[in-house]
Amino acid sequence: MKRYIRLAVVLAALTTMATVLMATPGSAAKNVSWSTSEVAAFADPDARIGTSHLVRTRWGVFGTFRTSQLPAREALTMWWVVFNDPAGCSEPCGEDDIFLNGDPAQGLNEAGIAAADIVAGYADGVVGKKSGRAFMSAWLGEGGPVDEIIFGEGPVLKDAHAAEVHLVARSHGPAVPGLIKVQTGSYAGGCEVFLNPPEVPDAEGECADIHFAIHLP
Repeated sequence: MKRYIRLAVVLAALTTMATVLMATPGSAAKNVSWSTSEVAAFADPDARIGTSHLVRTRWGVFGTFRTSQLPAREALTMWWVVFNDPAGCSEPCGEDDIFLNGDPAQGLNEAGIAAADIVAGYADGVVGKKSGRAFMSAWLGEGGPVDEIIFGEGPVLKDAHAAEVHLVARSHGPAVPGLIKVQTGSYAGGCEVFLNPPEVPDAEGECADIHFAIHLP
């Protein structure tokens, strides 16, 4: 049942955006743009393992994230990482701006986060399929709230068309019956051991960011 609800939500969002595109080409269409990005793995950035789409409107953004090469029935969350002021990034926007010396183990780069106005917040959560594939999607409104912000000063998204948007998939290890809602609903859900990329969880209780997609403004 949840699969059908998720599909209905995605189709409804896409239908709404298609309606906006066709409504008044002289005005509404100017406020809608979209991009496609390949999904890569932190453990192997050259590996192309899925596809992500981002639709930008004057109200916010809608992102999809389809990935693969996961262990069967992996608990996952998806996170918005929004660079609201890409001009404040090092070249290109990325881990050097978020972490000290680009190394998650050294902690957050508060100066870099402030310079590029970077905010990271919850987007979606699912349990992957037995085939090792997963699909996640979410809407993020300009100035709107999210269920959890892990760093930066909210709101997550200030300007849908000006921001650089990264989508990051986080593994929470094998889905555990009775714990799935927690595992797929928060950054630390079900996590006992916090690994840093490019480490990949392979046991219950291990968590790490594993896959990503980048959408330039």
